[in-house]
Amino acid sequence: MTAGQQHAITCTVQGARPPALIEWSTDVERIQVMDQENVVEGQSYVSHRVATVNPSKDDHNKVICCLASHSKLQNVLQSTVSLFIQVRPRELQITSSLTITIKAGTKTLTVFENVPVNITCRYFGSRPPVPLSWELGPTAPSGGITYTSRPNSMDNTLSDGESTLRITLQRSAHFKFVRCLTSAEEWQVNEQVRLVVYGPPDPPEILNSPDLQDGIAASVTCIANNGYPVPVFQWNLGMNDLTNESLRIKNTDNRSTDNQRVMARSVLTFTPRKKDHGRYLVCQVHHPETPGVWSRSIWITINVTCKLVLSFRQ
Repeated sequence: MTAGQQHAITCTVQGARPPALIEWSTDVERIQVMDQENVVEGQSYVSHRVATVNPSKDDHNKVICCLASHSKLQNVLQSTVSLFIQVRPRELQITSSLTITIKAGTKTLTVFENVPVNITCRYFGSRPPVPLSWELGPTAPSGGITYTSRPNSMDNTLSDGESTLRITLQRSAHFKFVRCLTSAEEWQVNEQVRLVVYGPPDPPEILNSPDLQDGIAASVTCIANNGYPVPVFQWNLGMNDLTNESLRIKNTDNRSTDNQRVMARSVLTFTPRKKDHGRYLVCQVHHPETPGVWSRSIWITINVTCKLVLSFRQ
């Protein structure tokens, strides 16, 4: 039986005339005995008496005994059953080697791309020990899973268990849920945490290389897709830092990228001078949250044209 779930046991006696008397004997507290039913079958009776049991975890290994007495019997007939009470863990707990936080009511785990992380799932007070399984999004991760069980510290007839998933995550896991599950027949308990995968974007790209004219303002755009969170842009023209003249724009609604990854772009508006002709215009992208501090650059050589001023003398 399962603790907390009602279960009916029927005791049946056959071949008596008049009907035998059926009684139940047990030290189980939550038991309700129904009235006896007697049915004529040929020259004798078949008698039934139902006991409805709502067991607790403490009824494990207790005995229920059905007793049948009759005026023509010298001894009482009896049949006994020993109760094995299943106890299901009511909840699972997920912990990690990194900090789990609550964001918008959802448990969230921030991890780093390509850096291994341990995620542990625990249950307490089960009988018998139950299996634990893992899901990452719609699929089950392969490998890197351990499982152990041990007696419960408060009741050694119960078991505690834990499973640890050691996994190295890629950007494709960003905003997916990792779930721990345990189930038996129609019963299931699960606990989940949303993954936020910190990682650098793709190498940056400069989208436009406009015709530049001396003294006329122009704009150049640099993009860095698929990173998280928003990276830091830096612009240099030769030895001059132009970052303060740029505008950083974040856009997560980019359907060409992974879900919730960031399409970031920086627009630099500057006024080129003739002396800048032939210099490198550099867009550098930093991702300071990434272990090892990820940084990539792209540059173009700018061509600055000058307007000719014609004068005539007589």
